[in-house]
Amino acid sequence: MFGQKEYVGLALQDDVIRVARVRVAGKKLKLVKLDQLSLVEKIRTETQPQELQDDNLEDPFEEEDADTIFGLEEEVEADEEEEIDFADLEEGDEDISLDMVEETETTQSNELLLYNLLTEIDFKKVNLGVNIPAGNAIFQVIRDTDFNEVKKKDLIQDLEDKLESIYGMPKSGDNYSYEIRDDGSLLLGSIEDESVTLQLVNQARELYNGKLSIEEVIPDEMALVGMVRGNYDLEPDEMTGIIQFGKQNCRVVFMKGEEIWLVSPIINEGTEKKSFLNTIFSKILFQLDTGEVPNLDRILLANNTTGGSAVNFFRDNFPDIHVENLTLKEDFFDTENIEPTSLPSFTTAIGTALAASKAKEE
Repeated sequence: MFGQKEYVGLALQDDVIRVARVRVAGKKLKLVKLDQLSLVEKIRTETQPQELQDDNLEDPFEEEDADTIFGLEEEVEADEEEEIDFADLEEGDEDISLDMVEETETTQSNELLLYNLLTEIDFKKVNLGVNIPAGNAIFQVIRDTDFNEVKKKDLIQDLEDKLESIYGMPKSGDNYSYEIRDDGSLLLGSIEDESVTLQLVNQARELYNGKLSIEEVIPDEMALVGMVRGNYDLEPDEMTGIIQFGKQNCRVVFMKGEEIWLVSPIINEGTEKKSFLNTIFSKILFQLDTGEVPNLDRILLANNTTGGSAVNFFRDNFPDIHVENLTLKEDFFDTENIEPTSLPSFTTAIGTALAASKAKEE
């Protein structure tokens, strides 16, 4: 048990960094600790280009009649790291002393704040997964072409031309990831700039004497999709809505089976406004009424800092739909030493740690 590898998920959300630490224990992930760090200085997290934030403006990808279903089938991959051999990891029962959630006192800078966290975890090496905050990544599925028949050189040129039309400047392979599906459609994810969370990690790296291994850089939306895939048995035709909470904005990701069906535009209201639940309800209802989302079988709440009131609200308004906080499956996550009421607020951070561990890549 002493030699077990630990993975740390960092999720920058609003004015805090949420931290989830996990260890691989056999075929389970042991949730070791949850922390919440209040930023010394607020970090501005840019969202999508302005033209894509306006629901009434056309998506540049529609010039070729592409379906504007947002999504990536798999989590965005970072540089490959060594594979975990679960057979070599012993199932342990080490008694770990855990707090419910620790609110770290502010220090002189955000870099020092993160440095203190890294040294507390391990002064020699830390394995990190970091998030790309919600709304920073654009997800597209293009279905009008059989991309299995397109030469890679031509495909890359076409994608980079399209991305230049979105962002107003050329983008390199560091800013996007794509995958060609079996049916020939193409799934594309892109970001304008490097993740602000990764930028902060790189600043803290200058202070930290140990080694930092960046195992995964993943958009919030994909971390949540990975969490649903890992913790729920999804039937191919089931429709799931994931509502991601934030202080200033929210987002809804719709899945059909294990695949993304639609990623809604950012909703510019969050938990700081009393009306935000009604606004989310109206947005979902509109997408059901227009047929963008054909039906809903379940609604899962992620990063829910409001307690049971939000769950009850959606249960009352969608009485025929199963509603709950996104729940961790017992045979996959060991949360024995974590206070259950703290889990709903840390969904994305846990998902980022899961992605870093590569424990559920399939």
